[in-house]
Amino acid sequence: MLRTDWLAEIIQRDANGFILTGSDLILNDHQRPESWTLDRQPMFLEAAIQELFVAGDVRHGFTKRVAPEVGVGSSYSANASVRTGGIK
Repeated sequence: MLRTDWLAEIIQRDANGFILTGSDLILNDHQRPESWTLDRQPMFLEAAIQELFVAGDVRHGFTKRVAPEVGVGSSYSANASVRTGGIK
């Protein structure tokens, strides 16, 4: 059972309560969410709150398999490094 109800008013979720991240945040008319203020598209794993990254079983698109999610964790690490200026 997901426990993301407490985020309903601050983060976009799908109909099942999974948190939307990255390209899943882009609306049908290719618009970013209203809460998005940065002049770039959301990064992979980035939630509707800029610089908040989501991984694991609450994320929309979670595969429920260990090996692919290890890769997702690596992607998170790379995104965080890029965002904080660690990788140029």
